[in-house]
Amino acid sequence: MRSKRPFIRLSLRHLLWALIFINLYGCLPDPAEDKSVGLNKIIVREAADANSLHPLVLRDAVGFKVALFMYQSLVNIDYESESLVGILAKGDPTIDSLPNQAYKLRYQLRPEAQFDNGRQIKATDILFSLKYYTAPFAFNRGNRGYYQFIDSVKIDQNDPLAISFYTHQLNSRTKFICGDFFILPYEQFDPQRILSKYTFDELKQLEKTDTLPKLALLEQQTDSAIKSTTIQSLNGSGPYALLKWEKGKRILLEKKSNWWAAPLDEQSVYFQNKADQLQLEIIADETTAISALKSGNIDVLQGIGPKNFEKLQSDSARFQTYEMEKRGYQCIGFNMNHALLQDKHLRKAIAHLCPLQIIVDQVFYGKASVSSVPYPIASQSTKDRYPFNPEKAKILLAASAWKDVDNDGILEKKINGEMVELELEYLYNTSNASRAAIGMILKQEAKKVGINIQVQSVEWSVYLERLRNANTALFYYGAQTAPLPPDFSALFHSKSAFGGRNFAHYQSSQADALINTINQNISLVERNNSIEAFYEIIQDDLPYYFMMTPYELIATSTDVKGLTTYIDRPYYWASELYK
Repeated sequence: MRSKRPFIRLSLRHLLWALIFINLYGCLPDPAEDKSVGLNKIIVREAADANSLHPLVLRDAVGFKVALFMYQSLVNIDYESESLVGILAKGDPTIDSLPNQAYKLRYQLRPEAQFDNGRQIKATDILFSLKYYTAPFAFNRGNRGYYQFIDSVKIDQNDPLAISFYTHQLNSRTKFICGDFFILPYEQFDPQRILSKYTFDELKQLEKTDTLPKLALLEQQTDSAIKSTTIQSLNGSGPYALLKWEKGKRILLEKKSNWWAAPLDEQSVYFQNKADQLQLEIIADETTAISALKSGNIDVLQGIGPKNFEKLQSDSARFQTYEMEKRGYQCIGFNMNHALLQDKHLRKAIAHLCPLQIIVDQVFYGKASVSSVPYPIASQSTKDRYPFNPEKAKILLAASAWKDVDNDGILEKKINGEMVELELEYLYNTSNASRAAIGMILKQEAKKVGINIQVQSVEWSVYLERLRNANTALFYYGAQTAPLPPDFSALFHSKSAFGGRNFAHYQSSQADALINTINQNISLVERNNSIEAFYEIIQDDLPYYFMMTPYELIATSTDVKGLTTYIDRPYYWASELYK
């Protein structure tokens, strides 16, 4: 009996330690259940969530960024060379001239390209996808307009991997736009093959689906998918698949195993998938995002304010920092429909009251580049036609008969028999500290010469609505541009003055004609000559005063490797990263 007691004491002691172990560690996830254990996972911060991840309605930068990992197009612009490269296509299309000023663009597909189910991607998939983008669905209006220039599409009867687009509108962007839509598997997006019953030409002619029950059914199914956050089944041929989307919190993508394009990883960033998982963590507040970076809850933080960036930059033991010039512009816009701002002298006077170097130094801490044009590809890009000069502003104002009649410090003049004070509103979107600061600097400088500027902020949706409706005087506006030959239509053409992005409501037949010439010209030299002439017009008319482009500022934890910066958004390629 005595010989058994030590065995009992030993067993009880082991049992006690086992219970303690369970209590201490029982709350940890089971490695078999936690699929992220041991994965090369990269977590990046996004300030806002995507509105949708459905390829037909990508309307924001986050949604489009995610889509580039999930889906693929025929061609795209390479981030390093800034030239057109083939993705699903082998490369640039061949272009043949046809009678009656028509053109044929022929794309040859990669034979190894396939969808996740192993099915080879063929020309029929390209045709289906274009039909899907241009079907007469209510939410497809923008897509239909974008591809309206395509007259017809034909599949090579002798080569199932060749497809040709026919058009009468050949310009410097055509070979990109013809290949600029995601190629989608019909099994997921149109399982009943409804679109196969219609030709591309027939779909172009249709306006609605009301009288076509089957097409209306596809529209309804697609609309449901667009509104869903559980669309994991809607994946394309890209390097990652959607694993989870927690609306307002995070988007999780997972690397595909045996992905068809993995052997092409040295050719372009579009074929990179080094990270096992990519997680986009939605953190609206920058201070909270910086805390997450410091605590290791995120790996990459971009779009940092310059002051916070300098603090992170000083802690090189914990963080890697990157700053780079980016393609785009920021400007002060003048509502050309405003009674006072129809005066060119007043617009020019306000431009002379913008101290650009002070703004760069004080608002952006030196992390911005000055540019006086929207696309810095011509010799005028660094020539400031309106340098900071309050005395010149006074001369221009006097030339337009503005005087301080009652000695109250504000200029007045009689308009239609009524004495009017020179008071203007400056509008910007709420929670944009740099735009607020620029407005205050302009207000201070304008006050010195007798202009009363009221700085006003509104929510983003209200801001856009007021710009579209010409319901303000001055406004601050900015945009990122693409590495493509510029198309000035949206910002300057008369047809975009109401309902488009010509928020200045600028209308000039001379400028319109040059925009049309620029868009139709394939010769680089001739196109740049036309751009120079166009810049001369808008610099004199001054619907916008182009000022600068802030740098893109990025910080990562020190264990993140492989980050290369680019001038174009998203400014780095997350699938190149690894730990």
